[in-house]
Amino acid sequence: MRSIEIEVFGLPEVDERLAAVMERAEHPRPVFAQLADGFADRERVLFANDGEGHWDPLSKPYAAWKAHHHPGKPINVLTGTLRDSLTMPGAKYSVREISDAQMVVGTRDPVAHLAQHFHRNPIPLSKQEEAVWVEQIRRWLIAGEL
Repeated sequence: MRSIEIEVFGLPEVDERLAAVMERAEHPRPVFAQLADGFADRERVLFANDGEGHWDPLSKPYAAWKAHHHPGKPINVLTGTLRDSLTMPGAKYSVREISDAQMVVGTRDPVAHLAQHFHRNPIPLSKQEEAVWVEQIRRWLIAGEL
């Protein structure tokens, strides 16, 4: 349990604003939901653009097999369950667990480990994406804005 205590004497409006910030810090679920939506948006862009240069190309033998058996399917898409689970909250295998204690997003698709092993390395947030997430959290804490 997090605990922060601040007491201000003589400035009731400051005390009220700090109390509101503390309340939002204890209940971040709304901003977590917004960040989870941002995660799904980011994954949509990655899947629409073959990983934007972050995903390794398919090996020649696998690319030939895939072109023959699943023509036109892009990298990391065979049946679509992996893509859907990362881009569509509520889809089969999608993980979206949001509470006041944590936000967990991702996939339980059994093929995810194969994609990660062969050509999809974890992609950290860029500095720009990180700044957007930090700003969203700041706006939530300070002003209660989403």
